[in-house]
Amino acid sequence: ALNYIQKHSVVIFSVTGSAEGRKCERLLQQVRHRHKLPAKLIIKIKLDPELKSSRQLMSDLFKITGTVNLPQVFVNETWVGGYYQLKATKDSGQLAMELIKGNGFEEAMEAHLGGDHVHLDDASHPTHPMFGRKIERV
Repeated sequence: ALNYIQKHSVVIFSVTGSAEGRKCERLLQQVRHRHKLPAKLIIKIKLDPELKSSRQLMSDLFKITGTVNLPQVFVNETWVGGYYQLKATKDSGQLAMELIKGNGFEEAMEAHLGGDHVHLDDASHPTHPMFGRKIERV
């Protein structure tokens, strides 16, 4: 799991066929389209608990996040959480800022926001006590 998280700007881990996983994908695609970010920005990892490789990834995710719940979303190596945390991050404007920042658009972000903003690595995010924890090797 860590390999995917470190190599890609946005990673969604979800169970194959998950309604919440699809909601995460749609929400991220909306933000991506609105800010004209590249399609390769988001990767989706579909997990099937019947497969050994998926169970290993799920075990890795548990070590990183402390939860077995899926979907789990990571943005710029920072754990956001599941759908509801992702939606709260989008609604606050933080998601767009992180996606823009993480893809070389810092100037556009500053121009759009005027400079005063909260980064995702702020550990005091109200929706989850683990929100914003930088990912470390497991």
